Amino acid sequence: MNFFKFEINTIVLLFFVIATIVAWAGFEFYHRQSNVDIPSDLQLQANTPLQSSFDSNTIKELYKSKDKFYEITPTATPTQ
Repeated sequence: MNFFKFEINTIVLLFFVIATIVAWAGFEFYHRQSNVDIPSDLQLQANTPLQSSFDSNTIKELYKSKDKFYEITPTATPTQ
């Protein structure tokens, strides 16, 4: 019986799968080993919620001017 008869395409695919798994495991190991500590003042700043106020007049002006981006102005074609 020929249970272990592989074609070259199968061997190449198996090589790439194993290489991907080894690279993934290596990057995971590196990521876990390289702990980056965030300073406490930046942690406090990151946990502070953003202000949710905005100028509604600016939003209205932007809404009114949205059609200006789609205006087509005729241009004169040069004639000889």
